[in-house]
Amino acid sequence: MPRSKILSLVAVLAIAVAACGGAKATTAPQSGGQGSAAPGSSDVVVAVSSFAAKGGGSCGVQIDGDVTKSWHTDQTTATLLVSDWLNAADRSMLGVKDGEAELLINCQSDQGSISLTTTSGTTSAQLPKAAGTYVIEAGGIVADRKPGEIQTVINLKDENLWRVTEPGTFEITSFTPSHLAGSFTFKIGSFEVGSSAATSAATISGTFDLACTGSACS
Repeated sequence: MPRSKILSLVAVLAIAVAACGGAKATTAPQSGGQGSAAPGSSDVVVAVSSFAAKGGGSCGVQIDGDVTKSWHTDQTTATLLVSDWLNAADRSMLGVKDGEAELLINCQSDQGSISLTTTSGTTSAQLPKAAGTYVIEAGGIVADRKPGEIQTVINLKDENLWRVTEPGTFEITSFTPSHLAGSFTFKIGSFEVGSSAATSAATISGTFDLACTGSACS
């Protein structure tokens, strides 16, 4: 998925709660930890705002190191986008091609937001509806990622530019027509603009246990 499309979808997930009459939306995260008020394209808003949450999931994040934060939040319509849970019209509207599989998890609170998404060109064979373990690549969102990897957008509600500093793990333990669950862990560092040396470091771990939110939910 192109970087601009990823950030647009993250922004849309952040405002989708308001579009569906839920809680107040938060600012969408940009790569590196800065906020963005850009709402994304109107066609994506229409598709996402038509989703119907099917109940009761949650996600949690624990950050330890030079920065310490944690949160556990209930699932909303801003938490999850899974292309396999969309009907053909919504897949087309979001630009998902036949044979592709796109996943975006956004676990957010007033402490921060961690978003994880598949890379551009990831196929249904590389992200089957089954348990599996995937690599979270270092460096955040870049243009030359290999299909089948997981990228991150990190916003810790501070002035630091946070990036993944070494490959991490994204594990799916359950992926059914109505349920997605698993965990993730990776190391991050904060960087000054133009510098390749991290000024601080931390480890992020998290879990997700989410119900289907999509136009093709069972």
